[in-house]
Amino acid sequence: MISSALYYSPEHGVRGDLTLDEVAELARRKEGLLWIDMQGTSPEDVPLLSEVFPFHPLAIDDCLSTALHPPKVDEFPDHIFIIVHGVSYDGGAPVVRTTELCLFLGEHFVVTEHDLPLPVATELGQRCRQDGGIMRRGPDFLAHALIDGVVGQFQPTLDRLTQRGDELEQAVVDDPKPDLLREVSTLRRSATALLRVIAPQREVLRRLSLGDYPFVAQTTRVYFSDVYDQLWRIEQEVLSLRELAESALNIYLSSISNRLSSVMKVLSIIATIFLPLTLVAGIFGMNFSYIPGLGLDHGYLVALGIMVVMALVMLYLFRRRRWL
Repeated sequence: MISSALYYSPEHGVRGDLTLDEVAELARRKEGLLWIDMQGTSPEDVPLLSEVFPFHPLAIDDCLSTALHPPKVDEFPDHIFIIVHGVSYDGGAPVVRTTELCLFLGEHFVVTEHDLPLPVATELGQRCRQDGGIMRRGPDFLAHALIDGVVGQFQPTLDRLTQRGDELEQAVVDDPKPDLLREVSTLRRSATALLRVIAPQREVLRRLSLGDYPFVAQTTRVYFSDVYDQLWRIEQEVLSLRELAESALNIYLSSISNRLSSVMKVLSIIATIFLPLTLVAGIFGMNFSYIPGLGLDHGYLVALGIMVVMALVMLYLFRRRRWL
């Protein structure tokens, strides 16, 4: 459904709250700049995308599908279709998820579609309503502003993940717990998920900055090039984050291995001490004529009680030393 419909013309500035009939009429005129922002596209929106705007059926199918698509740019006779990804992460989700923005760019229109709320679209819409904002600079610059805002979502999320990675690395050194292993694994999966999106998205920005498409003016290509550079830096930081997660994982495994070696060393010492004692008891069989306690009526139960107490004391000591 349409969440925002704005039209800019140099003579009248920006008009908002357009009806479907007005949108159809303005699209037919092919003047000024028409920006339609849609959230949660449904089959009821197909006539708008296929009749009011001459969009390709394959691109419309991508908008209707709830599955995430890889970043890409497709060229058609009168428009290009772009898919880019941002980040949806509030710190509570186990693994970072990406959000998808579909963007149609033509000579006199920009149509954006997304399933989740897109703060950058809301912010740009408010600015455009006030004084025309980005819309005064043309559809290609509006597309750049939207893509730049989506790419900008990566950095705050990446900063939080990197900070958490540093904390986990120190934690696995101080006290390696099984819960930390789960968090380190989740952090590594998040880095991998981001890299899976960033690599093809960087190629999309490269193509937009090289002038492969007539709908991107030469004066705007340098701005797409700037976003490309920004995305390249983000990719390097994500690679460092993945290396940090792998380093924390290796430290955890090494710490567990060292702890196990320490435990085995202590247990080996105990076993070595008691081995000759067991040998002596096995050879002689403790079959002496006088052994204290043989005449006790409850000697057997006393011996069992001693065994149970010794086992409980050993379990307590092992747990206190965090061997269990």
